[in-house]
Amino acid sequence: MKNKGQFFEIYLVVFMGFLCAFIIYTYFVQQSEARSSLVSPNTILELRDDLELFEIREKEIILETLKETKNTFEISDTFTQQFTNELIKKIKSEEQMKEFLFKDYIYENEARANEEDFIKSIYSAEYNEKEKTIILNRAKLEKRKYLNAKKENKINFPVEVSFTTSKTYLISFKENKFIIGEK
Repeated sequence: MKNKGQFFEIYLVVFMGFLCAFIIYTYFVQQSEARSSLVSPNTILELRDDLELFEIREKEIILETLKETKNTFEISDTFTQQFTNELIKKIKSEEQMKEFLFKDYIYENEARANEEDFIKSIYSAEYNEKEKTIILNRAKLEKRKYLNAKKENKINFPVEVSFTTSKTYLISFKENKFIIGEK
């Protein structure tokens, strides 16, 4: 009688081991045959990096334009208008700056067709005579992208991402230097 009980215990252990192995095997087979794929957020991170590089270059161009315009005009409304015109020309002449502005923009085709008007509509500057500062605005730009999964042969659900950016710079002139801050 004692031997039959020991056999039953060994039988249960082996049977439970077999069931666990079968479940693990089934899980891995199902995962390899899954027909869906996930979307990577890598594109959003790249867009954010591009925005940071764009803003660094934008500040450099603003500073260069301010220094060049200061040689010709005294700081006033006329200076602000001339500065804005020169800034638009410089941004229009740089391919990387234009590419960031146009790429994935909602109305990209229309913007590329009317390049100068588009850039003029983005940048505006106001002179504050009381505080002797210039407020430079970059209007809102909305960019849209569809993110797809890398594995095209599997089922995936594209994700639409909307990314909006704008910026306001506060420019002051102190001690014969232009100081660019953010508002």
